[in-house]
Amino acid sequence: MSKQARDLADSDIDRARVSQENTDLARGLLMAQYGVDADVAMRVLRRQSQHTNRKLR
Repeated sequence: MSKQARDLADSDIDRARVSQENTDLARGLLMAQYGVDADVAMRVLRRQSQHTNRKLR
């Protein structure tokens, strides 16, 4: 694997990690605020994502 490809892959992994952290934070806030479990909170986030036509990240 070339250095450029490795750097690009590392960058993609870093972005995915940050995105997952943000999603987990939002899910945790919904869980605390509304007393729902993780699955329900994730469904709320997905529904809002689809409703607003924004990617969940």
